[in-house]
Amino acid sequence: MLNQVIHWIQMIGAVVDGLLLLRVLTLKLHRIYAFLTLFCVVEFIFDIADWSLGWDSRATERIFFYSLFLYALLFPLMAWDVFEELPKQILRLRRAFGVRLVTGVFVSALFGLLVYATFDDREVNGTSVVSEMTGMVLWTGSTSAGLAFVWSLYRLLRKQKIQTPHNTSVWAKFYLLSLLSSVIYFALLFFTSSITELQRNIIAIGFLGFDLGLTGWCIARLRALPSQNTPATETADA
Repeated sequence: MLNQVIHWIQMIGAVVDGLLLLRVLTLKLHRIYAFLTLFCVVEFIFDIADWSLGWDSRATERIFFYSLFLYALLFPLMAWDVFEELPKQILRLRRAFGVRLVTGVFVSALFGLLVYATFDDREVNGTSVVSEMTGMVLWTGSTSAGLAFVWSLYRLLRKQKIQTPHNTSVWAKFYLLSLLSSVIYFALLFFTSSITELQRNIIAIGFLGFDLGLTGWCIARLRALPSQNTPATETADA
């Protein structure tokens, strides 16, 4: 029963992801937020692939694990992209915090290489165990670096009462909450081996519902890019 609920939520999520992509393209946000737009495209493509192959199929599981390598590269680029609408005089803050972002990505890549070179490889149901472990290490390190970058810079902007463009605030909250939700979800699944199948399904429903609501909120809150004649006070986040 709960499996069917999960599948329905996943199908609704695929539609909502498509609406987010449509919203970004309609508002012409892709002109500035290239990597965030790429994320929307990738998410929608993976949703369609999972839907067509079957949500519980082995092929879908392989897509998930190998997608970790793509997201490990994409998440830091998205983190950098979040602040693209900031005025030029403030962008120097992004460059200063970018050193930490690059360092975090480099360290995670180094750990990934160590995992790949150290552990003996074997296949389980046609998938390399070492590749899965390496993907998880890269994904975790990349996600942590991106979260730290966005949170630190966004908190500094708020602390110094620097007005941020409306979409910058929306993307920052969407990025932080969606990635933090994913990290908590995977931590619960991988480090709580004693939970039952019923508990696992309930946790999945909770997190899928949260992601669905967050994406819907992002769709509703995004705005078109301001024209050059629009005062900054009208486009800044309240």
